Amino acid sequence: MLDERDRLAWRMARERAGMAQGMRELAELVRPLPAAGHASEDPLRAALEVIASVLGFELREPPARSARQADGDDLTARLRAMMLASGCRARRVQLIGCWHAGGGAPLLGFLGEAAEPVALVPGQGVGPTWRIHVAGEPPRRLTARDVEALHGTAFQVYRPLRGRLSGMFAVLGFALEGRRVDLGVIGGLALTIGLLGLVIPVATGYLIDSVIPGAGRRELLQLGMGLIGIAVASALFQLTQRFAQLRLEGQADGQLQSAVWDRLLRLPATFFRDYTAGDLASRANGISQIRETLSGTTLSSLLASLLALLSLAVMIVYSPSLAMVGLGLVIVLVGVSAMLTSAALRHERALARAAGRIDGLLLQLLGGLGKLQAANAERRAFMRWVKAFSYQQRHVIAAGRIHNVTGTIKAVYPILGSVMLFASVAFLLGPEAISTGAFLAFNAAFGIFLGGMLGLSETLVGILNVVPLYERARPILEAEPEFHTSKADPGGLKGALEVSDLRFRYDPDGPSVLDGVSFCARPGEFIAVVGESGSGKSTLLRLLLGFERPASGGVYYDGQDLAGLDVSAVRRRLGVVLQQQRVMAGDIFSNIVGNTGCTRADAEAAARHTGLEEDIARWPMGLHTLLDDGGHTLSGGQRQRLLIARAIVDRPRVVILDEATSALDNASQARVSESLEQMNSTRIVIAHRLSTVKNADRILVLDGGRLVEAGDYESLIKNHGLFARMAERQVS
Repeated sequence: MLDERDRLAWRMARERAGMAQGMRELAELVRPLPAAGHASEDPLRAALEVIASVLGFELREPPARSARQADGDDLTARLRAMMLASGCRARRVQLIGCWHAGGGAPLLGFLGEAAEPVALVPGQGVGPTWRIHVAGEPPRRLTARDVEALHGTAFQVYRPLRGRLSGMFAVLGFALEGRRVDLGVIGGLALTIGLLGLVIPVATGYLIDSVIPGAGRRELLQLGMGLIGIAVASALFQLTQRFAQLRLEGQADGQLQSAVWDRLLRLPATFFRDYTAGDLASRANGISQIRETLSGTTLSSLLASLLALLSLAVMIVYSPSLAMVGLGLVIVLVGVSAMLTSAALRHERALARAAGRIDGLLLQLLGGLGKLQAANAERRAFMRWVKAFSYQQRHVIAAGRIHNVTGTIKAVYPILGSVMLFASVAFLLGPEAISTGAFLAFNAAFGIFLGGMLGLSETLVGILNVVPLYERARPILEAEPEFHTSKADPGGLKGALEVSDLRFRYDPDGPSVLDGVSFCARPGEFIAVVGESGSGKSTLLRLLLGFERPASGGVYYDGQDLAGLDVSAVRRRLGVVLQQQRVMAGDIFSNIVGNTGCTRADAEAAARHTGLEEDIARWPMGLHTLLDDGGHTLSGGQRQRLLIARAIVDRPRVVILDEATSALDNASQARVSESLEQMNSTRIVIAHRLSTVKNADRILVLDGGRLVEAGDYESLIKNHGLFARMAERQVS
């Protein structure tokens, strides 16, 4: 076992560091930190502080850096380290053409021959204005000279989705944060258009009662020109409003979708056990539909509906009694719409669930189409799809009928309302109660009022229709991601690993999968884990990677409890090959290097260690040979060697392999094992083929979740225990 005193010393050091951090936070309450972008002498940090303040997240310095990240001249590596520490993502973009002529997201650019990091922030006004923030200088407007001095490569930083979004309008608030100018433009123009619309009823009454009886041609011309001017102004205002709304929706959708998918990728592995891939994609895309429904269109519709209340005031001025009749007609319409909407909501919920099930089923069927054809199971697959599709269509038809009834009522109701108003004047109030001009003005105001209330009812229907979408998206929005700023960074691992009295079960009432497993691995040691199927080998691996949390016991890397560490940071320092790991679509180089920042030389070295370089040399495009999703153009052995190369390209101190060499021949397997041994990394290897683990320093034998044997190959064979029986079966 590792030295208990070292572990105790590490815990005491961590407590002292936590106390110091707490005291600094208390001090900041009475002595605030300097404004972002002015106090930092580091140009990269100063630029990122500006971007962080614009996007609304806290920039954190990485507590520990790897050898690559510690290089002060490698800005890309430092940027990656700071983004990881802050829980954000950044991607490389190209500044091509007139990129600064429009809006966009804040960028990290590089200025001048020294490639000094600067923050490029788009303006919040109507026009395309960008501002550049240079460390030690006040921000200024981006000029043509600045654009020429900027390098062609920049980085776009994406705002993370922190905490939980409880409620549909919390989703909308996140998407629209920082868009106050566009919201103000949309709201102000909607208010202006609504006020201009109120001129029409007043002008109609004046025309009928004053201009026409008096044969006032001059007044008629003036009134006509005024109405034409109002129509032109309204059209221009609506055009400007649509442009602002389009810009708002595009930027909000980009901000929300990137944050949602970032959140989805950060969720723990246990979250994905309850959902299919297609169902999760449907739930995530539903969040964008929520934003689309609740953003610009809803805002303008609500404002127009509120302005319709001013039309009610105009109606009351002309005839209070008739206004009550019109108000009653609108109340009846709203009540009927509410009843029909509530009836349709049940079907909308069922439709949302059915869409997720069908998406998941289709993804499974298309992914396994070859297996279905080989098993002659196409009919059964088709029947499963037909059953799910028929269920969906029943609710589509039922909801469609309700929507058709609602649409028909809304289409005929304005005509019915006008008939009711005429009947009220003719039979209840009498013709002398209101003049012809006043009645026509009242009727025009009633049309505006009724149209606004119809728009309001449609808006409310739209809001209710996103309730099922939010209910399906809620697990994603409220799940706790693995990234925790409160968790400690593991630092550079040395390779020591300890498993102490590990106990685990997948279900609280289910059987124990691991029961009191304990072992330790010294730096550079080769540990093999074997056992019958169902003995707990893969579960042990999931616990080592932090995919599951043990019921009791712990996993320690270099004496640090995995429960107190940032598990994503731990995994970045491990080299892992899982059983079901896939080759990504792209070229060989991207598959090996991934997001590690390694160079072509690193990729070539990794390929050489796994024996893949000879295959790569035979391919015309070499490292840039393109692969499809899953790497179906490669043999099983080539795929496994590629995955192992990906795991070791960054020379990790701990390598975990789960059946990673099952498709390799003995010569290739020996070469891979020799290369891993030369790296002097700690190796945890799970294998069924016992020849794979023959050279292991120690072999751990699991049976029913318990560690029943441990030792080297020769000693276990001589013990005539479970391992010896397994070896005998394989030989025979």
